[in-house]
Amino acid sequence: MISPAAKNETELWNGTSWTETANLNYARYGSAGIGTQNHFIVAGGYGTPAFSSCTEEWNGTSWSVGNTMGTGRRNTGGAGSQSSAIVFAGAVAASPYYQVATEEYSVSALKTVEIDGV
Repeated sequence: MISPAAKNETELWNGTSWTETANLNYARYGSAGIGTQNHFIVAGGYGTPAFSSCTEEWNGTSWSVGNTMGTGRRNTGGAGSQSSAIVFAGAVAASPYYQVATEEYSVSALKTVEIDGV
């Protein structure tokens, strides 16, 4: 069985090669990534803490801690931009392990929303 190690590394692509830059505040894997090279969000994941509910925002130079998700989870999906995004599905610590919950992210707040009656 392969068990991935939680990482906090950030690398940027310049069209030719990768360059390591500022690290995330919390090491993790299985998180959602949303945005562009200069405006990005990492949400959830597994690592520190185990099922993470934290988000981090990238400004092109450094990471800052963002709003906390309602439920810590890993293997999530994400879509949108740094200013308006959704984080959906994922595994949680208690049964049922896989969730259908969706959370809406904005710079000012994070809230759980219902999509199509789910």
